[in-house]
Amino acid sequence: MSSVKINSQTVTTLLHTLKTTSNDSIRIETLIQLSNQYRVINQDTAIMYAKKALEIEKKIQMTYLITKYKVVLVILFLLKRS
Repeated sequence: MSSVKINSQTVTTLLHTLKTTSNDSIRIETLIQLSNQYRVINQDTAIMYAKKALEIEKKIQMTYLITKYKVVLVILFLLKRS
């Protein structure tokens, strides 16, 4: 069993932010933070949140962030395979 834990209060706050904001930039940042919370303990969940952030980024054409988080997704996929 992994000794790494997520901060449930942080996750709860992030999920609340995600549900209550319509600002795409805030939603992207929140999804990325959620992805980071889960990246060590549940890579499938981390990938899901990162993909959602990427979908929003594509929609609003934030090219720099799209490239940055494609790299994050690749790293997550590689971690999952190992």
